Amino acid sequence: MEIILDGKAIADELTGENLMDMLQDLAEKRLGDDLAIRELLINGSPYEEAVHGAPEEISRQAIQRLEIETISTRDLALGFLQNFPPTLATLAEAIEKVAELFRIGDEQTANEEYLQFLEALEILLETLQQSSDALGLDMERIHADGVSAQHRLERLAGLTTEMLAAQEQDDWVLLADLLQYDLKPEMNAWAKLMEQMRRMALAC
Repeated sequence: MEIILDGKAIADELTGENLMDMLQDLAEKRLGDDLAIRELLINGSPYEEAVHGAPEEISRQAIQRLEIETISTRDLALGFLQNFPPTLATLAEAIEKVAELFRIGDEQTANEEYLQFLEALEILLETLQQSSDALGLDMERIHADGVSAQHRLERLAGLTTEMLAAQEQDDWVLLADLLQYDLKPEMNAWAKLMEQMRRMALAC
């Protein structure tokens, strides 16, 4: 197998029976905490899970050439902060859609859309935490409208618990209210916080 890392062939062999194992080995041997994978090509084709399958399903025997392009975790985090506003706008639109579906009683469609929304929100919050860690930002020191980012994170966690309780009780009106009147304003507040985070990161 030929392994190319940032345009250069690497001599040491990556261990593992599948792509997932090999990438974990690469992370331990070469990447550390300062680098992340930006792009992955398998046999000359950009890796896409929908096309190639999950990393653990791709055996090493199926890979003749593995090309890996990395990016610093700092640059990756800065890019996330810069692209955050459009993502927030998309989530805000999803909130309105899901809330309306619950209000008109289309529970099946509403729950399907709601599940997709929660998954997107979870990924967003995980990436936010990873980005703040990579940039060394103190969430207590970042404020917008007099409220810290740390407090906003705690508020989001509390809202998630309230929404879960409403869902378990089949209280769709309450869930719609929580989404539209509590969660959506929190999403809007994060747009300002992201700008503060980016400015602080660039000033470091």
